[in-house]
Amino acid sequence: MPDLTRLKRIYLYDDPESAGLNVLDLAGYLAARLPDVEVSPRSDYFTHHLARFAEEQQDMLVQELEKQLSSFEIEDAILPEDRGKAPAEPTEDLDLGAIYDATGLQAALKLLLPPEESGADHLHIVFTDHCIADWDLAARRMRIRIAALGQPTVISTSGLIEAPEKPKQYHFMRAQLAFLGQEEALDEVEGHFSDTTLGYADPRLNEVLKGYVLKAAFYRMFNEAACRVQSCRLFDAATHEEMLEAQTGRRPGLCHRHAEMLTKAGGEVE
Repeated sequence: MPDLTRLKRIYLYDDPESAGLNVLDLAGYLAARLPDVEVSPRSDYFTHHLARFAEEQQDMLVQELEKQLSSFEIEDAILPEDRGKAPAEPTEDLDLGAIYDATGLQAALKLLLPPEESGADHLHIVFTDHCIADWDLAARRMRIRIAALGQPTVISTSGLIEAPEKPKQYHFMRAQLAFLGQEEALDEVEGHFSDTTLGYADPRLNEVLKGYVLKAAFYRMFNEAACRVQSCRLFDAATHEEMLEAQTGRRPGLCHRHAEMLTKAGGEVE
């Protein structure tokens, strides 16, 4: 069993742009899993942490943050279906808005943390609708991801939709409709695969996010977050179908090993 770092406080930061995100619900879920930890939902990250500075300081900090965030925007990335077979595409062609280097974004966010909230017994979880990416060693290119674990943890709600692989038939049908000039029918494809893929503003979004906030806590407590058991909330899902099965299946929860680890941390299993 890995060594345990005990948590005292977890903070969850809202993102108004992420349709379907409910940080109050997620905070309640984490509080139930870790009853000895104080879990606090907060407004969005920048609004909360800039509020403690004077107005002039806020203006300077905003300018510096904008400069840093701009430097962490990546120019090209690969989607999951293109891994290993296609060159990285310019981000402007992916139609996903600004995509940030996950490590750089974490470093920029960390600068705003006050010293009293920066200890190993604190965890900050930041939600964003922006996509994040990191270096894929196998593909040797930047790849879109769901989460960057650490302090703070960054979870991309757009990444939940864009990072896992969708069924091959999904891409085939979309390509076929585009070839036939029937772009207006593309929404029908989304509906056809709605049971096996997560979509934007999906009512299942918060249920899926439970697994990722739990990953963030496990990583902070045990320096471990991935699981090979497909029914475990910590399963490192590669596809939408795997992700939905782990997070919204008949009895979502932890595998035996990770349930024992949670109990060791004074937690409660679902």
